[in-house]
Amino acid sequence: MNLNKINKFIVSLIIVVSAFTFNACRENSSSDIIPVSNAGQYLNLNTGSSWEYSADGSTNTTVVTVTDSTKLAFTKNYKIFHSTTLGVTTSNYYTYKNGNYYLLIAKTAGGYEELIYLKDSSEVGKKWSATVSPNGTSVVYNYEVKENGLTQTINGTTYTNVVHVKLTVPISGYTADAYYAPKVGLIKSDAITSGVTSITELKSYTLK
Repeated sequence: MNLNKINKFIVSLIIVVSAFTFNACRENSSSDIIPVSNAGQYLNLNTGSSWEYSADGSTNTTVVTVTDSTKLAFTKNYKIFHSTTLGVTTSNYYTYKNGNYYLLIAKTAGGYEELIYLKDSSEVGKKWSATVSPNGTSVVYNYEVKENGLTQTINGTTYTNVVHVKLTVPISGYTADAYYAPKVGLIKSDAITSGVTSITELKSYTLK
């Protein structure tokens, strides 16, 4: 499973419907950029920051880059991230506000829904849920902080104060364990779909 798929569930991650209309969503060029809220400790929104991920040890990696554009949705300004795998680029949308980390999920019928995939309050046992309907059917995403203050070594790099968040989607049986490091963001995820486990790990990154 590549990072783009994982983002749709998780970190859709991979993840609340507002009175703000979907038709009001728009992208802004660098000359029309709207300031984005200051990011929390687990999200870097600086233009040019990038992360390279590998899935299941494959040599085909996914490179995620922060662009200089934003999308206005649900009264928030989302920074646009480009994810490129084997020459194919897709867009993902993230923002941070009042201790919550948000992402946009595209709806099959058009428009978006937003989801909180992470919180600054990372005490063990912290839980929250969200209901979205990307395909017209209500889907509940349940999150729980399983661990914090972890030390994790991924591809030779050691990260400290890592938080571990577990996502479960009862309707599909999908589960994912995501690990976030301060300043860097997502460093690893273990996802299980139909009994098959897929592991995505951070290989390298550049922060601006």
